[in-house]
Amino acid sequence: MVSRMMVAASLLVMCQWAQAGEVLRLQAGDVRPNDVQSMDRFMAAADRQHLANTQLHIVQFKQVIRAEDQQMLKAAGVTVRHYIPDDAYIIEGSVDAIRELSQQAAVQAVVPMMPQWKKSPDLPKASVFTQRHQVVVHVHLGADEQGLAFRSALRGVQGVEILAGEGNAYYVRLGMTQIDDLTKMDEVIWIQPFQEMKLQNMELPEAMAATRGDASPMSGNYKDLNGFESGTRIMGFEEAWARGFTGKGQIVSMADTGLDSGNKSTIFRDFANIPKGYSFGLGAQDWADKMGHGTHVAGSVMGGGVASGGIVRGGAYEAEMIPQGMWSPIIDNLTVPPKLKSLFEPAFADGARVHTNSWGGGQLPGAYDSFASQVDTFIWENPDMLILFAAGNNGVDGNKDGRIDDNSMASPGSAKNVLTVGASENLVLNGGIQRKLGDLMGGQPWGIEPLKSDTLSNNADGMAAFSSRGPCRDGRIKPDIVAPGTNVLSNCSHVQNASPLWGNYNADYCWSGGTSMSTPLVAGAAAVLRQYLAQEWNNSAPSGALMKALLMNTADDMFPGQYGTGRGQELPDRAPNSIEGYGRVNIDRATTPRPLKYYYEMYDHKQGIGTSENFTERLTVPEGPLRVTLVYSDAPGAPNAARALVNNLDLEVTSADGTTKSLSSVDNVEQVVLGKVPAGEVTIKVVGKNVPQGRNGKQPFAVVVTR
Repeated sequence: MVSRMMVAASLLVMCQWAQAGEVLRLQAGDVRPNDVQSMDRFMAAADRQHLANTQLHIVQFKQVIRAEDQQMLKAAGVTVRHYIPDDAYIIEGSVDAIRELSQQAAVQAVVPMMPQWKKSPDLPKASVFTQRHQVVVHVHLGADEQGLAFRSALRGVQGVEILAGEGNAYYVRLGMTQIDDLTKMDEVIWIQPFQEMKLQNMELPEAMAATRGDASPMSGNYKDLNGFESGTRIMGFEEAWARGFTGKGQIVSMADTGLDSGNKSTIFRDFANIPKGYSFGLGAQDWADKMGHGTHVAGSVMGGGVASGGIVRGGAYEAEMIPQGMWSPIIDNLTVPPKLKSLFEPAFADGARVHTNSWGGGQLPGAYDSFASQVDTFIWENPDMLILFAAGNNGVDGNKDGRIDDNSMASPGSAKNVLTVGASENLVLNGGIQRKLGDLMGGQPWGIEPLKSDTLSNNADGMAAFSSRGPCRDGRIKPDIVAPGTNVLSNCSHVQNASPLWGNYNADYCWSGGTSMSTPLVAGAAAVLRQYLAQEWNNSAPSGALMKALLMNTADDMFPGQYGTGRGQELPDRAPNSIEGYGRVNIDRATTPRPLKYYYEMYDHKQGIGTSENFTERLTVPEGPLRVTLVYSDAPGAPNAARALVNNLDLEVTSADGTTKSLSSVDNVEQVVLGKVPAGEVTIKVVGKNVPQGRNGKQPFAVVVTR
């Protein structure tokens, strides 16, 4: 047996420098690797033989990680799996390589990757009552190429079954006591509970036609519509369309329940621009929408509105769409693959640069989990792709104070690099569901004033009560943006027995609500914005970071919200905040013609900057307001880490009145808003505070400067 002294010696703790990060910030708690007492709480329960033989370690450096430190790791023959704050990596290497690494002057500590550090705190705890229970977990490996070894190791193990997966992500059914066995596998980085991925349309029993509470029956002939029903008018689409920006030439992909008939030759005439589709649903033979959700979503993105004479159409009605059907007729539900790259990769290969997702899991609110890390990985590797996710519909007033509670953000909307969309109110006083919130869901979620007497779509400056709020667990601001998501009118699926959601307007269009409905409207805005950038700015390949920066910079702050500044104030703080994010999308403002000089400048810096490097630009501006937004698609975080941010860039803006800084250590978005700057020179500086995992040592970024 390996003695405790030998294992302690294997920690290889080195003397520290004053400027070093002294703490490993893990989901399992803060750990001081050079503090025996801090490590003891994990060592006491550890398998000493496993710790002596494992090839998986965490190395922490004496200072901010430099390029020469990364070169040293490569020379030592170790592989970096993830960054861990502060100033550390999860690494994999042989015993000899780890021993050599520990002798390097720049290294502060090398410690074995403790099995407890691989377990999500959300996993159920084993007890004498549950030890025989079977559970399904989501297993995250260090790399795709380790999948074969992982599958081989589990083949034939009694009580263990791989249900689905590929590459580095798997769903595994096993006994509660067998989870600890998985944590001892070097291939395994993280284990979390299985999350059922759900559609993010708000399911209300009151959506049944007999109980909707309509102000008056709708005609179905379009004469009683006023143009607000689709949600596009509030967002300023009509002004963008008038300038010729309709999404033409852009391709959007949608992973959802499918689209109408699932056949190009028989699909409804509103969807003429569908070059192809994919079927991901378990047991599905095509991408037909047997549920109804995906067709409504697609209509909000790019429905042509032919049947309605153009009255009900999507935001990017001349864009193309590649639908990906995930609805399973076998389980009558979504079947989301554990490896999300299998959704994004074919869409990207087909030319889609906007990918919209109106689904997510709410069981791990605000967590940066395996799904979030996977999405961030794909965007890091494919920075021209903008991926959108719905924030979720878990907004409730649980503490009965008349305000929606914080901390209900759904994954993968908790990812850093995605554009996470919450729901504001549409402006529809007739049609859909017109009952008071206090009369919905048995009065439980929203039974206190001012929520109780409110309705779903009576104030365009209000938030949907059900829209999930942030922040994320590590303090990041989410959602990023909001758009109308209540009583939105869009297309129905024509497949027999498909759901009419919140009720039919007629046989071709139906009502619905949820962050499922706000997200595709923003996807339509993104397609329109890409066309604008190509035509007005000669940028036909903008980064996803630039797209995010533009939409967030130009959004409308809805402060103080629909209830004013009294009791139950909806938005206590101006944007950005974790209720509305940076505000409601304004595509009219985002597509302002260049001659009007709304945009002072925009920078899509695809090379980026490294640690201690700066990007500096000087602009001459007139007297007036100034808004500067920095966005960057960060390297993927480790799901083990308590803080998802890897690379840290800061923003500084200097005018004749002085310097204003935005210095977040958790967000990959920074913004400086100045109410009035004097006419003259303004200096914009992006500072590379810490870039431990850059692309060739650099972190790309985008900056938008407006008045």
